[in-house]
Amino acid sequence: MTSALPIEMISDVVCPWCFIGKRRLEKAIALRPDTAVEVRFWPYFLNPWVPREGISRKDYLTTKFGSPERYRSVAQRVAQAAADEGLSYNLDNIKRQPNTLDCHRLILWAGEMGHAAEMKQRLMDLYFTEGGDLTDRDVLVAAAAACGLDAERVRARLAGEDDVERVTREANAAKDAGIDGVPCFIFGGRIAVQGAQTPEHLAQAIERSGSAKVLSRNDTTAPLGPVSIFSTLARRQSNLIATICRRCSTSSGKGPKRSTSSAAKASMSRSSSISARRR
Repeated sequence: MTSALPIEMISDVVCPWCFIGKRRLEKAIALRPDTAVEVRFWPYFLNPWVPREGISRKDYLTTKFGSPERYRSVAQRVAQAAADEGLSYNLDNIKRQPNTLDCHRLILWAGEMGHAAEMKQRLMDLYFTEGGDLTDRDVLVAAAAACGLDAERVRARLAGEDDVERVTREANAAKDAGIDGVPCFIFGGRIAVQGAQTPEHLAQAIERSGSAKVLSRNDTTAPLGPVSIFSTLARRQSNLIATICRRCSTSSGKGPKRSTSSAAKASMSRSSSISARRR
């Protein structure tokens, strides 16, 4: 029996291009009905400087873009791209910018029940469409309950430190591996795609990966996680170069390149086979 093609999606719930990219990935999967896939979601902190309690949206936009007005001048294109995918990005509804650590904890816990995709979508809809405050514990608990998690159990876990270290480690490890922007998709442990590309482009990556030898859960030499995938590929291939993404920006989906650590010097095309020098 052929194993499902693993697709890793590294993203953050407050990244508008991730909101769009998730929908485009779903459409891409529908374009390849004969290929069984397993989508795995990995955390990324788009704004790690935002405190756990969050900040006002106005302060966030002023800090990151100069002013809310300057952001609005470029955000309409992103909102239109979302609308083209059947999504609603309601700019005026968002009043608070959250730290997303607790959101990623919820996605992790939902994944234990097979509901990670549903949880991720609910959080994104809350933020981009409904203007929900993702720093409000009641909002998070209600979202978890809507996705089948036990509300009181979730409330108790959010009040504690369950998986804080794990989520933080995974998010930081992705950046340490050179992932400098999201969304980032890794197909079969071999092909990386940068940004919220079209469903057709992502479907091509699925097809190419499905015909190649992939790194899967059954490969005991490959610990789970995007960084572990990179490390394993580095051990197996001789000419390794690479990371995957540039910082996404709400204006173009392609932000300025940031220098990477010596452990992850990078270069990439929109869709390329991953290769990297042994650490």
